Amino acid sequence: MSNPFLRRRACGRRLEAVSSSDRLADVQKFNIRQCCAALEQPCLQSAVRVAIQMRLRWLDRNNG
Repeated sequence: MSNPFLRRRACGRRLEAVSSSDRLADVQKFNIRQCCAALEQPCLQSAVRVAIQMRLRWLDRNNG
Protein backbone atom coordinates (compact mmCIF):
# COMPACT_ATOMS: atom_id res chain seq x y z
CA MET A 1 0.00 0.00 0.00
CA SER A 2 1.15 3.52 -0.67
CA ASN A 3 1.57 6.30 1.85
CA PRO A 4 -1.72 6.66 3.78
CA PHE A 5 -0.84 10.23 4.69
CA LEU A 6 -1.25 11.40 1.08
CA ARG A 7 -4.31 13.51 0.38
CA ARG A 8 -5.87 14.30 -2.95
CA ARG A 9 -6.88 17.91 -3.55
CA ALA A 10 -9.66 19.12 -5.85
CA CYS A 11 -7.14 20.23 -8.45
CA GLY A 12 -5.79 16.68 -8.65
CA ARG A 13 -2.53 17.36 -6.84
CA ARG A 14 -1.48 15.05 -4.07
CA LEU A 15 -0.19 16.53 -0.84
CA GLU A 16 1.26 14.71 2.15
CA ALA A 17 0.30 15.44 5.74
CA VAL A 18 3.66 15.99 7.41
CA SER A 19 2.83 17.77 10.66
CA SER A 20 2.21 15.54 13.63
CA SER A 21 -1.16 17.18 14.32
CA ASP A 22 -2.37 16.46 10.77
CA ARG A 23 -1.08 12.91 10.93
CA LEU A 24 -2.66 12.30 14.34
CA ALA A 25 -6.01 13.41 12.93
CA ASP A 26 -5.60 11.07 9.96
CA VAL A 27 -4.75 8.08 12.17
CA GLN A 28 -8.15 8.28 13.86
CA LYS A 29 -9.78 7.31 10.54
CA PHE A 30 -7.31 4.60 9.47
CA ASN A 31 -8.19 0.94 9.08
CA ILE A 32 -5.76 -1.87 9.94
CA ARG A 33 -4.18 -1.90 6.51
CA GLN A 34 -3.58 1.86 6.53
CA CYS A 35 -2.07 1.66 10.02
CA CYS A 36 0.40 -1.00 8.92
CA ALA A 37 1.38 1.06 5.89
CA ALA A 38 1.79 4.17 8.04
CA LEU A 39 4.17 2.38 10.39
CA GLU A 40 6.45 1.71 7.41
CA GLN A 41 6.80 5.40 6.51
CA PRO A 42 10.22 6.99 7.02
CA CYS A 43 10.61 9.89 9.45
CA LEU A 44 7.47 9.02 11.39
CA GLN A 45 7.06 11.15 14.49
CA SER A 46 7.12 9.18 17.75
CA ALA A 47 3.73 10.53 18.86
CA VAL A 48 2.22 9.41 15.56
CA ARG A 49 3.80 5.96 15.92
CA VAL A 50 2.25 5.61 19.39
CA ALA A 51 -1.15 6.76 18.08
CA ILE A 52 -1.00 4.20 15.26
CA GLN A 53 -0.17 1.42 17.71
CA MET A 54 -3.06 2.50 19.94
CA ARG A 55 -5.38 2.59 16.91
CA LEU A 56 -4.32 -0.93 15.93
CA ARG A 57 -5.10 -2.20 19.44
CA TRP A 58 -8.49 -0.44 19.37
CA LEU A 59 -9.32 -1.89 15.95
CA ASP A 60 -8.27 -5.35 17.14
CA ARG A 61 -10.53 -5.14 20.21
CA ASN A 62 -13.46 -3.82 18.19
CA ASN A 63 -13.05 -6.14 15.20
CA GLY A 64 -11.97 -3.27 13.14
